[in-house]
Amino acid sequence: MKKKYRRFAGAMAGAVLTALLSGMYMMGCGMEERRENEIILADTQEAEPVSEGQSETGPEEEALLYVHVCGEVHEPGVYALPGGSRVMDAVESAGGMTEDADRDRLNLAETIADGQQIRIPGLGEDPGASASAESRDDRVNINTASREELMTLPGIGASRAEDILSYRAGARFEKPEDIMKVPGIKEGAFRKLEGRIRTD
Repeated sequence: MKKKYRRFAGAMAGAVLTALLSGMYMMGCGMEERRENEIILADTQEAEPVSEGQSETGPEEEALLYVHVCGEVHEPGVYALPGGSRVMDAVESAGGMTEDADRDRLNLAETIADGQQIRIPGLGEDPGASASAESRDDRVNINTASREELMTLPGIGASRAEDILSYRAGARFEKPEDIMKVPGIKEGAFRKLEGRIRTD
């Protein structure tokens, strides 16, 4: 009887040990499979490649122009506007014109320049006592500017100023875009000059 009990107990112990080893093996395989799944998931979550024409850093910030708007506007002050803005954009930023503004004495379509003062005259105001945006135009005239004046423009150094003078000696700039006819000044350089140069 004791021998049979011992054989039975041994068989049971062997079965339990086998079951434990099988469970540990299955758990190990499951963990290994989960790790593989995690690796596969990590691979699928990598950043998508940047498509053609798309910038990783975003578009370059456009340069701002600071103008002083005063006179017959609701909110006089200094305003920062994107390059290429017009007088009408500056007036709108200042809250628009008052009822006493003389709207016909201002060129609202004129391109503004950095540092420009735009004064909105009042009705019946003496033209000699106030200055409109046109009379306070501080853009550089590329047909008459000196070498030093040209060098105050963004991206125009001594050699580029000489190139402008050399071109000007044989031809006149009819419009600001004509400056791109000067060797070395392409569209990108002109965009920095736009709104800061004139030809009359």
